[in-house]
Order: sequence, then structure tokens, then C-alpha cells
Amino acid sequence: MMQFKYPNLKTALKQVMTEDKDYVLVKHDFPAGEIVGEHFHPSVNEWAFFSSGSFEATIDFEKEIITAGKGTSAIYFPKAHVHGLRCITDMSYLVLREGNDKIIYLEDLIKGMNHSGFINDPCGMLWELYKDENMSLAYVRVTGPAKKHMHKIMQEKYRTEKGSGELQIGNDTICLPKGSSIEIPKNEWHYLRKATQNPFEILVLTHPGYLPEDFIAE
Repeated sequence: MMQFKYPNLKTALKQVMTEDKDYVLVKHDFPAGEIVGEHFHPSVNEWAFFSSGSFEATIDFEKEIITAGKGTSAIYFPKAHVHGLRCITDMSYLVLREGNDKIIYLEDLIKGMNHSGFINDPCGMLWELYKDENMSLAYVRVTGPAKKHMHKIMQEKYRTEKGSGELQIGNDTICLPKGSSIEIPKNEWHYLRKATQNPFEILVLTHPGYLPEDFIAE
């Protein structure tokens, strides 16, 4: 999580903003317990500035508790990265975006998934939720041991949505219970397999967007 400290909001904005962007500023006032669902902006970077309170921030399936210190804190959310937050205390903060852009919510992509429109994938059944040159999101139902493979370009992140399974990376076996997430290093042989008879379903996030030619089978 990229967090920066500034003496005040004026200094923070001066450091972040440049003359070549048409920025959008939005102020949010949320009570404790408010949740901003996981989402992403395909083409613009975003910052959140705050001087008091604390929240749980999520970026690319990883969570971290962020607490304001002295002055103004800034959290950086790069374009094409999935992020959200949960207010632990009452929060008032300023959001700065590098211009108008779509806000795409992960929950909406999953709800809108056409369950009959899957693709046969080396991992099982795959539903492509989103893809552009910067990122891709896919929902995968693992039906058996996947093919051992690696990627030289793509950086992958998995999060278990249903059931549980195992990820083999090199000689290491890693358990993936529901809600767990893991990043797959480049140039590492890996494959998934189910751990139980229950469905094993995961979200797969890649940067850049999925490249079929970067699926390198053993």
C-alpha cells in the first residue's frame, strides 16, 4: 500500500497535481462501518487524502489498516488496480482523480456474469469479467489439477471466492481457504488443484491484461 505523509492538505495537493491533468475532486463524509465496495478506474490514478480517523483499505485483494497521523496522509490507488475501503471510525476525506473515468465495481461484474458463457481453460471453467491492455479479471471454477505453467510478463493475483484448494509454486504447496489471496511471482512454475469435493472458485487478476502467448506450459 503506497502511503505518503504531508504537513497539510495544500502541500499534498501541490505535490500530487500537475498542469496537464483535468482533475476531479470529491469529498466524502462516511460514518464508522461504511463500506466502499471494491472497484477500479481503467484509465486514471486516484488518491485519498485524510487527516483523522482510520479505515481498512483493500488494493488488489490485500488489506491494510490505515490510521491518520500528524498532518495529511495520502493513499495512492494506481489505475487498473482493484481497491475499496471500510471505515473503522467516522471518516472525512478527499478523493482526487486524474480526470473523469468509469468506476467499475467488482461485485457488479460478478453479478452480471453469464454462467453459460464460460471458456474452457487449463484451470477448469473460466468467465472473463473484464479485460483491457492494463489488466484483466476472470472468475475461475477449478475442476481438477491444472496444467503446470509459468508467465514471463503477466503478474497474477488469486483470491478464493468459494471452497478451498491448493496452489503449487515450485516445490511449495500453499493452502487457499475461502477469502485468502496470493500473488504469483513471474517465472515460477505453478498450478492449482481442488482440496475438497466442494466447488473451488477463484478470482484471477492479471497485470497487464491477459496474454495467451504468456501461458508457458511445462
